[in-house]
Amino acid sequence: MRTSRDWDEDPDSDLAKEEMERMCRVFNESFGHYYSLESFAALGNMYVMDDRFKANIDKYGKRLSEFLSRAMQ
Repeated sequence: MRTSRDWDEDPDSDLAKEEMERMCRVFNESFGHYYSLESFAALGNMYVMDDRFKANIDKYGKRLSEFLSRAMQ
């Protein structure tokens, strides 16, 4: 995934879609919980709706939580 501090990539781009597919696969392989596409999208919503998630994620890039939330839909 990109390491840029500025998340200007289009969340609907092919690159973002590929990375979100990989992210979902890694989550499913790593955390002992299966994320359906619906639950993965709901997790993305939490990234912007829950201030704790948002603050933690945005430490790694300006508006990263918004980018991830949109890309995970």
